Amino acid sequence: MDGGDSRPPRLLSVAAGVIVVAALHFARGLFLPLALAALLSLLLLPMVRFVQRLGGGRLFSILGVVLTFSLVLGAITWVTVRQGARLVRQLPEYRVRVLAKAEALGPVGRALTDAQKALEELGGEMAAPEREKPLPVTRVEVVPPPARFFDLVGPALIPVFQSLGTTFFVLILIIFFLVYHVDLRDRLVHLVGDTRVNLTTQTMTEAVASVSRYLFLLSVVNVVFGALVTLGLVALGLPNALLWGMLAALLRFVPYVGTWVAALMPLLLSVAVFDRWGPAVAILSGWIVVEFVIANVVEPWIYGAHTGLSPLAVILAAFFWTWIWGGTGLLLAIPLTVSLVVVGKNIPRFEFLQTLLGSEAALEPKVQLYHRLLARDQHETEALVDQFQAGRPPQEVYDRLILPALSLAESDRYRGLLEEEREAAIVGQLKDIVEDLGERFEEEGRLPATAAGTPSAVRIVGLPAGNPADSVALQMLTRLIAGKGWRVEAASEQTTAGQKVDLVGSSGDAVVVLSSVSPSSLMQVRYLYKRIRRERPKVPIVLGLWAVEREPVGLKSRTASDENIRIVRSLGEAADQIRQFAQSIVPGRTRPPTELHAASR
Repeated sequence: MDGGDSRPPRLLSVAAGVIVVAALHFARGLFLPLALAALLSLLLLPMVRFVQRLGGGRLFSILGVVLTFSLVLGAITWVTVRQGARLVRQLPEYRVRVLAKAEALGPVGRALTDAQKALEELGGEMAAPEREKPLPVTRVEVVPPPARFFDLVGPALIPVFQSLGTTFFVLILIIFFLVYHVDLRDRLVHLVGDTRVNLTTQTMTEAVASVSRYLFLLSVVNVVFGALVTLGLVALGLPNALLWGMLAALLRFVPYVGTWVAALMPLLLSVAVFDRWGPAVAILSGWIVVEFVIANVVEPWIYGAHTGLSPLAVILAAFFWTWIWGGTGLLLAIPLTVSLVVVGKNIPRFEFLQTLLGSEAALEPKVQLYHRLLARDQHETEALVDQFQAGRPPQEVYDRLILPALSLAESDRYRGLLEEEREAAIVGQLKDIVEDLGERFEEEGRLPATAAGTPSAVRIVGLPAGNPADSVALQMLTRLIAGKGWRVEAASEQTTAGQKVDLVGSSGDAVVVLSSVSPSSLMQVRYLYKRIRRERPKVPIVLGLWAVEREPVGLKSRTASDENIRIVRSLGEAADQIRQFAQSIVPGRTRPPTELHAASR
């Protein structure tokens, strides 16, 4: 039907997701090389473009970069195998040194040695065959047939040939992706939707460029980390330093734990190799310092916030991709997840990926605060307020966090979605937060303290429309305008309309502020405005309709001919209008706002 919802049902989307996950898991032999080749092609793409800018042809650049990458990968594999074989030959000697060093630790070392011997004995007993009772047996001599060459070397060569075949297949795919990446991009654009080719092409290009840049920089950072580890271990004289450096660079792709697993191996080896504990302490302290600097200074500066992952997403991605593709999936977890986040950020159809996995908050701060207030989580509420207000001016804290959350609570109560008791508790908690913030702002010098001494000739009369939320908003405004030397008088929300009008007085030294957290008090503020205008026709009025998107049509038409009223929607606007009105007031006379605006120009 026309106008119907064309989106697939939610159950169908869930079923499609389950099918995709199952296909990735059970067809890993196909999808793992494809994913590995796609990520490596994005990694090599910046280098291909760099060679092209130097004057190399497209095909020459691709083949040259892929060949260089293959040679580097082969050299790393060769060095790793040689260093690993050398380490295996030296393990018995290291074991003797470790046991001797443990003996020197006293009772603790002896306990560790006894535990190690007990484990060895237990393992030997479990591995030993059951004792057979002596039974009479007939001895039969079995003469095996002559061993063939393939029977001897086949079991060892088959895994090698499988690895070489997979590597060759991945390299072919990398060349294919690099040669035809423009054609593949066009096909993806058509798959996503070609109704808006310009926008789709732009977002797809930005997504590919972002992922490629991130993978390249991540690899560079990890290689630099591995180089620093290698240089440090060489300086200490630790054997197989190059092996540990390459392992550190590789395992750093594993989130959180990879770098510390890589640190454990050279740390244990240093205990076995050196007679002193100094090298082990140096390795551990140096590792911590380098990792801290890279993770907290270098990476945020290089990567920025464009491809950030939430900590929960990092952990879940590691478990998910490990379950899907094993150890290789663990190494690819971060690059694959970052790719999904970038796709979700640039392609509207997959925006849910950015919401689920990205580091950016899924909710606005005002909604986060309101949800924490609803959950009655005082600790998280205070933590959110503390985090948001750090380094921000008070006006921004009030207008972007406290006031919108107050408006959300009042709106839900008005629509019957929030009980009055719960809303009263939320308003009371926000009142305490405002009081605490005001004191903190004054102590830090972000708000001037309330002026003392000779009172000003100008009075600021604050009148809440009728609800406790209106008074809390007025409380924040009072904090903002404190220290101006004005006499600030605020009525309670329980005060009657007649008493509020009497508080305005008959002299021309007052600026009236009407506070209304819409929509529940809109009718009350209209009535209060009419009462004030009937008895005080010329008094300046600042009408605060807090946190509303637009002025109500009825109130706007009713006040259109009033030159002495300003309708504002934020506390910052209200403070500015109060200042302008106050500057126009002299004892016994009030200048019209038109004259004031001309003077300010």
